[in-house]
Amino acid sequence: MSRWNTKLPWIAVVIFFLGCVLWLSKDRQVTRKLFPQNSARNTSPEGLSLAYAYLKNRLAQDEAGLPVDLLSRPVRLASLERNAVLMRIGPKRHPGDSLFAGRIEMEEEASEQNEADPGMVPETEDQLLTPAELEWIQAGGRLVLGIQMEYGPLEITNKQQTTAVNKVFPLWPRVNILTPHSTRALKQDALHQGHTIFARGELPLISRQRIGAGDVIVLSTPEVFTNKRLGEAGHLALLEAVVGEGRPVYFDEHIHGLGSDAGTIELLKGWGLGPLLVLMSVAAAAAFWRKRKRIGPPEEDREQTRTEVIDFVSSLAQLYNRALPRHKALALYHADFKQAVSKRMGLYAEALEARVSDLTKGLALSHPAGNKNISRHEFMHALNTLNEAFRRLEDARRK
Repeated sequence: MSRWNTKLPWIAVVIFFLGCVLWLSKDRQVTRKLFPQNSARNTSPEGLSLAYAYLKNRLAQDEAGLPVDLLSRPVRLASLERNAVLMRIGPKRHPGDSLFAGRIEMEEEASEQNEADPGMVPETEDQLLTPAELEWIQAGGRLVLGIQMEYGPLEITNKQQTTAVNKVFPLWPRVNILTPHSTRALKQDALHQGHTIFARGELPLISRQRIGAGDVIVLSTPEVFTNKRLGEAGHLALLEAVVGEGRPVYFDEHIHGLGSDAGTIELLKGWGLGPLLVLMSVAAAAAFWRKRKRIGPPEEDREQTRTEVIDFVSSLAQLYNRALPRHKALALYHADFKQAVSKRMGLYAEALEARVSDLTKGLALSHPAGNKNISRHEFMHALNTLNEAFRRLEDARRK
């Protein structure tokens, strides 16, 4: 068997796999349906892909070349710049849940800290910030927290009637009008030491709290940053205001369950195809290792020229040789030749006999009595004469 024939199934599998990966990486529906709402990877109306792309393009034009990237790790494990801005939009868990940092790891870390400093208060789910986040903000970081539900000590209220949104603190001069779609607002005492910038009636809508050299900005209407509402009113100006000037920007994708940068491999893993990828990799490595060294003599790569017709004629000849005496087999072959002459030349009776005798050079077949057989020499002579007669008949037809 040809070596190419043995490799074709593997080549087909590899082409199919690469085609699937390419399709997933290019299909826009994947980014609309796979990633959760408020994700910077989500290109649906509820995603933040436009805000991410806008900031990335804007800061890319700056001479400083400040990064705009996705954060797929907890803050305590990431190396954020001191003046960076972390956009945490639409978290669905409490700050202490395992989605942000492994609960077991956090308990072990808190235990070690307590042993080192008995006066330290352990971290609880009622705290707004983890110790690593608090340390980073105190050094100059900014956390932009857009919440749609209860988050640690922060509570949300939904007003029954729509109330106008007003700016109540002279910050961000370019941001004056907001048109949030929801009626959510922060409870009055959400940030004890913060000040309200925008309010819905008497309740805070956007609040800011200074912590050391940094600050925390809390929004109860994060939908103003989504793809379908970013271009309304002063929403884009608000995005630029909370990001500020000369700051690196990170979109927190860890809160949406992405443990690493979500490329094509991440999509496959998210669809439960991780074990299949591992199995295919192991199978491909095993096949490559198996084919790298030949075992035994090389296979002949020549093509098979013997056809099924030849095999059939050979087996039929053996059958006739066993079932018929030689003179009877010649008689059947002679009768077949006579029929062929009659069909092709339209001859009958005496004219047919004369033409057959002419083509076979007057061949006369022997008819021994009983089951006696003619000699092999006589058989071969008569057989060659009939074969030659068939060739003459074919040549006459062509002419």
